[in-house]
Amino acid sequence: MFIAGLTGLKATIVEAAVGLSGEDALRSMGIAYLNFAKNNKGLYEATQLVRQWQSSASDKLSKEILSIFEKVLKYYQLSDTETVHTMRLLRSMMHGFALLEFNQGFGQPVDIEESFLTSLDIIIAGIKATYPNSIKP
Repeated sequence: MFIAGLTGLKATIVEAAVGLSGEDALRSMGIAYLNFAKNNKGLYEATQLVRQWQSSASDKLSKEILSIFEKVLKYYQLSDTETVHTMRLLRSMMHGFALLEFNQGFGQPVDIEESFLTSLDIIIAGIKATYPNSIKP
């Protein structure tokens, strides 16, 4: 189930990023990530059980998923360390958002998808503001 989840998540993210770069790619990938999690709850939850399912195949798929985010973040000309920090932030936000949605943790009468997109926009603005060498279109 872990491998199926990682394979599905990777395919979803790749499809979302095709033909896009920078902010557009990050937004599209973020939306795709959240939709995959919502539409495949069991598979998505299995992808988070890293210690239980660790294998060479799962390690390879995990690295490939991270590599997709790394490639998109190259647009911002971040250092390797800055890229890792940014990927961790993105993954944490997307995963946290998915968990809160699974558990009906958003009770305010504000559109949840709009909140997710706003969160992505804040992260993108933060990349530009935090890293002086990043692209600032």
